[in-house]
Amino acid sequence: MLNLLSRHGRDQAVEWTPGTYEDVEVELTGIGYAFPPGHRVRVAVSDAYWPWVWPHGERGELRVVPADSAVLLPVRAAGEESPIVFEEPEQAPPLPVTYDRPPEPRPERLVTHDVAAGEWTLEVDPNYGGSRTYPDGLRYEESARETYRVRGDDPLSASAVSEWLIRLRRGDDFDAEIMARTELCASAADFVMDSRIEARANGETVVKRSWHHTSARTSG
Repeated sequence: MLNLLSRHGRDQAVEWTPGTYEDVEVELTGIGYAFPPGHRVRVAVSDAYWPWVWPHGERGELRVVPADSAVLLPVRAAGEESPIVFEEPEQAPPLPVTYDRPPEPRPERLVTHDVAAGEWTLEVDPNYGGSRTYPDGLRYEESARETYRVRGDDPLSASAVSEWLIRLRRGDDFDAEIMARTELCASAADFVMDSRIEARANGETVVKRSWHHTSARTSG
């Protein structure tokens, strides 16, 4: 991923004159792969990657000249180096932990599209849900959900919500819960974050905090 304002280095923001062309180098993620004979490498270029990249506040257009573009891949010839061999991993025997499946398992990723509103929603469950009980009787429960929304005609409609619940309990004497929620959205000039956290002991709230934070949008 590359913010084109930072094409000359992440320590500087250089404006790009619309309608002009420049050579831009984008470093790909390092990976090793053996291509069978006759196979090809496909490269896809996009000006959006929601929700992993926050959309720019203004709609733009990206043009790429395929004839003047190239993909440079380092090639390792067969037998060039001795194969790397690792010894078998060592680990201690696992604890006899009892795992319980969530009562209502959710899909890891659920995408919905409200056609009337033109809004796309992505709900992510990191699969930390459910509970586990350790040999000493400690029971650990965790539930998480991330929700991302954006309308196709308005990049500034983008929002992200993260909700987490963690609970630790043992018998009838110890029961601790932490609940956290953060919502992030953005205007043309700022990122806006609203967060709250609540801690409970044996069902009674002992700490509750909420805060509002605004930070300027920059090219970085």
